[in-house]
Amino acid sequence: SVWAIPKDVQATREQKREKETLRRLRDFYSTGQMARAPLSLAALCNSVSAAFQERLRRAGVELACNVSAELPAISAEPTQLEIVLHNLVANAIDAMTTTDNAVKHIEISAEQRDGHVRLTVADSGPGVATDIAARVFEPFVTTKPGGMGLGLAISRSLLRAQGGELEYREADGGSGARFELRLPLASEP
Repeated sequence: SVWAIPKDVQATREQKREKETLRRLRDFYSTGQMARAPLSLAALCNSVSAAFQERLRRAGVELACNVSAELPAISAEPTQLEIVLHNLVANAIDAMTTTDNAVKHIEISAEQRDGHVRLTVADSGPGVATDIAARVFEPFVTTKPGGMGLGLAISRSLLRAQGGELEYREADGGSGARFELRLPLASEP
C-alpha cells in the first residue's frame, strides 16, 4: 500500500508554504531586492509535487518529477521559481481536465546545458492551439473560462528578471504542451 500524508498535515504544510511565499513577495515588493541563492531543482520539484498531490488525485493526473539530485545548483529566487512551477503544473492539470485522454500525465525533467539548466514541464493534454501559441506569453491571452491570461506573462517576467527564460514548445509527437525554462547555474563558491 502507498503511504499517504494525512490531510491535516498537508493543510498545515500548505499554509506554511503560502505564508512564506507571501512574506518573500512582500519583502521583494518593499525592497525591490530578490534573494537569489543556490537552489536544488530536485528539492523544488519534490516540493511542488507534494503541494499538488490532492489536486492531481482528484483530476486523475499523474505527475512525474525526473529531476536528478546530481544536477548542479541553479541561481534563482526560490519563491518566484516556485510560483512559476506552480503555475505551469496548474495550467497542465486544467488543460487535461478538458480531455478524454486515457493517460493524463505531467512530467517535469531537467538537464544541464552549456552554463545553464533546462527544466521542462510537459503534459499529455490537448496542447496550445496554433493561433494562441505565438501569443501565449502576452498578457490577457487565455483559453480558460474565467482566466485572466496573466500567469504565463508573469512567469516569463519573473524568470527573465533572474537571467532565465521561459518558452513554449509543441510536445514531442504533436500532442500536449511543453514549457522549457532556462535557468542560470549558481556560481561556484
